[in-house]
Amino acid sequence: MKYSPAHQQLSTLFSPRSIALVGASKHPETVGGTLLKNLIGGGFKKPLFLVNPKYERIEKFPCYPNLSDIPTRQVDLIIIATPAKTVPSILEQAVRKKVTAGIIISAGFAEEGGKGKKLEQQIQSIVKKNKIRLLGPNCLGLMNTDSKLNASFAADMPKAGPIGFLSQSGAFCTAILDWAQQRSLGFSSIISVGNEADLNETDFIEYLAGDKQTKVISGYVKSIGNLKRFLNAAKSITPTKPIILLKGGPKKEVEIKRAFRKAGIVHAKTSRELFQLSLTFAEAPLPKGPRVAIVSNGGGPVTIAVDEIKKRRLKLAQKPIDLIGDAPPERYRMALDLVSRDRNIDMLIVFLTHQRMTDPDKVADIIVQAKKKFKKPLLVSFMGGDDVLPALKNLQKHHIPTFSFPEEAIKTAAALYHASKPR
Repeated sequence: MKYSPAHQQLSTLFSPRSIALVGASKHPETVGGTLLKNLIGGGFKKPLFLVNPKYERIEKFPCYPNLSDIPTRQVDLIIIATPAKTVPSILEQAVRKKVTAGIIISAGFAEEGGKGKKLEQQIQSIVKKNKIRLLGPNCLGLMNTDSKLNASFAADMPKAGPIGFLSQSGAFCTAILDWAQQRSLGFSSIISVGNEADLNETDFIEYLAGDKQTKVISGYVKSIGNLKRFLNAAKSITPTKPIILLKGGPKKEVEIKRAFRKAGIVHAKTSRELFQLSLTFAEAPLPKGPRVAIVSNGGGPVTIAVDEIKKRRLKLAQKPIDLIGDAPPERYRMALDLVSRDRNIDMLIVFLTHQRMTDPDKVADIIVQAKKKFKKPLLVSFMGGDDVLPALKNLQKHHIPTFSFPEEAIKTAAALYHASKPR
């Protein structure tokens, strides 16, 4: 695909050679203090300059009164966490330091209307005139695991992984971070886009499309400024890299669904779906066809799954293998060995209902071993609570997508299949 002319400057945003943090603080409970802690704790090892006239030093770092006092001719990235009214003058100083990318964490701009809107227009004028690419204002910040950059005030840095996540809600970023820790899920980048005074969702999906660390692009959007540009970009990206989006705010469901489908975007309808789809697309290969095999120790889940398969335009590869309720682990092993040798299967879904004679932990071990042979999508639904939790954690540790209910597994399998079809 063709990338935007800003691609190189966005590389500076995600992987800067030097950073100036304006509004750095000694107090960890402040935004400036949290940003400093995260930049250090994230492992960023390149030059870091602190700016705040209140201090001469913060920890081991000298602290400069103004950007102009930094003893270097150029700074790649500036991060601003000062009151909104101070931001335009700071950006003017940034121009003299040849800054090419900026993150404005500060709030108090267009989201507040009136004077805030005028301030945002002022910073737009400065960055446009001087070719500075800007994230924000009014955002959580940005994290990139490859460059060990945590330029955010989020609580934790994610582990490295294949998902590039962008959001018009900072709260969504923190929520997915918390959820990802439970599921051992990793990210290439997490981007809180804020007010989008300059860079927007289209710029970021274009960047992530060219990022080698990103396998899946995922996100939450409330509004899309230039829908035509966004859909054209998505259409060029999705043949090689999936995009999964949850759309919030006012919308016409049928129109959004149709537009997303034409562009190849996987449309998540709920927050839960967004998280499940993101994880599955990151961990499972795309299938080569719609044929689904089912292995289960209960007839009820099979009946539900078969109904969903028909509804989702999938096909049963064969008659579902019902191991019946007293199935020991060895029966699962035999069934999975049989299925893994069948070339007429595109996806496999395994169900387990916890009964007295069932051993979820041993069945999970068998599934983990089966995954090594089965190089196709393998999804699992262990229906139960605390008794199946250790088994689920084992499956998740080995990057096998798990689901609480059969409907969720089939719906996700359908998303994988429909994303794999040429458009």
